[in-house]
Amino acid sequence: MITIAVAAILMAIAVPSFMNLRISNGLTTQANELITAVSIARSEAIKRNRSVRFCRTTSSTATQCAGNSGAWTDWAVLTNTTAGGTDVIRRGTVSDFGGRFTTTSDLSSDEMLIRGDGLTYDGDNLIQDRYIQVQSNTGPSENTRCINLGAGSRISIARQSGDCS
Repeated sequence: MITIAVAAILMAIAVPSFMNLRISNGLTTQANELITAVSIARSEAIKRNRSVRFCRTTSSTATQCAGNSGAWTDWAVLTNTTAGGTDVIRRGTVSDFGGRFTTTSDLSSDEMLIRGDGLTYDGDNLIQDRYIQVQSNTGPSENTRCINLGAGSRISIARQSGDCS
């Protein structure tokens, strides 16, 4: 009976900690995947010496940016073709971790332009102090990963409680 009581106490302590660890790792993984996507877009812009767009899309097969702000479920790296169309360079999905995560940004229309020189723009302005936010509605106190898009097109991740703004 004592063994069962000790096991129950240990389980009561271990299970919440394990869930918090799992959520924290999921937040970090999703943030890293988005940083990789931005890096791919930057690499393609420099390689092609042409502007590319990294943006939120409305589906996993979309060939255009969403055109407005909202929760990120899918993303794409796009460039304009010489014929006036759009070429999809890469696509990806943003995991919501079973409905626990929400990904948003403060970019205009959830879109950034990366020019052939590798610098990122939000509309016509060089990006400075913008973010993409991956947030959990449960889990540890530091339930947000802020992908900070800074001056000179620097990217970093910050762990924090609450919104990135």
